Amino acid sequence: MKEKILLTGATGFLGSHILKRLVESGEDVVILIREKSNRERIKDLKGFSIFIMNQQFSNIDDLYKSHNINTIIHLATEYGRNSPYSSVLRSNALFPIRLIELADKNNLKLFINTDSFSSKFQESSYLKEYISSKKIFKEYLKSLLHLQVFSLQLEHVFGEFDSKGKFVTFLLESMLSNQKSIKLTEGNQKRDFIYVSDVVDAYMIVLKSKNILENYKEFEVGRGSSVTVKEFVSKIHSIIDSKSKLLFGAIETRFDEIEDSKAKNFDLIALGWKPKVSIDIAIKRILNSMLGLQ
Repeated sequence: MKEKILLTGATGFLGSHILKRLVESGEDVVILIREKSNRERIKDLKGFSIFIMNQQFSNIDDLYKSHNINTIIHLATEYGRNSPYSSVLRSNALFPIRLIELADKNNLKLFINTDSFSSKFQESSYLKEYISSKKIFKEYLKSLLHLQVFSLQLEHVFGEFDSKGKFVTFLLESMLSNQKSIKLTEGNQKRDFIYVSDVVDAYMIVLKSKNILENYKEFEVGRGSSVTVKEFVSKIHSIIDSKSKLLFGAIETRFDEIEDSKAKNFDLIALGWKPKVSIDIAIKRILNSMLGLQ
């Protein structure tokens, strides 16, 4: 019998891509969504089950009555930009802890956690509520002896169907419409930009490698090299051949900006993973998707 995978955050940007790959791979998947979740990204996907969680998270018991969950891939998160800390803590720590505590310990064998590169920079006050809540949850995961746990720390993921208002989506829409000018910071901060399909590959290879990995393992997911935001933005501008004027320095850089982040991806590479899609090709793929081209 196939093992059943529970996927949280399946209606989000990365989650929808992972759900598609799991379904294509023939996995038995149930997704956990909220009552008011926007299903636009997954509306054309089939071959999975849906469990709708109420606002109070109080019907999780029913999930385990209906499904024998063997693996949880946890993507749902709250970054806390405009939310009280209690809400962030509830979403990022209490909710997934509840998922684990209520699961049948004889059935649940693996939990795959998702974190962001920002968590590496504890001294930064940016997203401090998110960082502290994820740290609490990670310490909880480390204490579990009955459960195999992998934690994937993602660098700057970009790709098709990201949310409006996100950095790359904003840039593409502004440049495609030849917006007269685009105000930006100096753009000297460096990021490890990685295309979404390469990130999905990382989840899939970790999932398939569970029998050769230890009980707790952390992975950093990125290309392993960083470029300045200015270089990245300029590359998009050149590929689009946009007429928009890029006003670098028009916005003041945050005082707590992370100067440079890149993944130490050696453990992933050792499993046979490697990034396959260059930034240039990734941008062209996103553009084709936005323009309705194949």
